[in-house]
Formats: sequence, C-alpha cells, structure tokens
Amino acid sequence: MRTRVGNIQIGFNLWSLLSQNGLVVEKARAMAVVQTLDAPFPMAPVVRVMLHRIIEKGVATKDEIDINTLEYRLAEEREKSKTTYRTDGRASLEHRMLLRY
Repeated sequence: MRTRVGNIQIGFNLWSLLSQNGLVVEKARAMAVVQTLDAPFPMAPVVRVMLHRIIEKGVATKDEIDINTLEYRLAEEREKSKTTYRTDGRASLEHRMLLRY
C-alpha cells in the first residue's frame, strides 16, 4: 500500500471491470474476516502498513493510533465487549475468457 494507491472499492467494481474487458463472471461470492474472543485476527500489522495513509488523510493521528499498543488495546476492547465483529470482507470472482472473432 505504501508504493501504490489502492482502490478500496475494487470489490464493488470488479464485475464491471472484468465484463468490460471481455471476461464472463461465472460465479461471485464474498467472505468476511470475523473476530471472536477465541479467534482474533492481528490488526496491528495491517494498520502499520497503512499508518502513513491514515495520518495523511486525517483519519487519526499517530498518537491516537499508538501502533505499539494497538493490538493490546484491541484485544482488551474485544474482551470487555464480549462481541464478535467483522473486520473486512473478501470477494472472489471466478471468470473465464471469452474468445471473440
């Protein structure tokens, strides 16, 4: 993410992009990463990679994020709330090439 500008809407646009370029989407599906008390997903490494963009865009300050304690604070909050939450989604499009003559 540091070296390129990502498109967080790519999942919503992927079908159109593939279709406009001669591919046929045969099946589309989506999955989500779910955080539970007994199955956490480490978020600090993800935030660390995106840290400069978060700060640059004014979403949060370096002090608000406090990357060195972020994972601990997230675990603590998850434990206190006793809830399950979705952190992100993943889309999968299976496609095949159409040959046009």
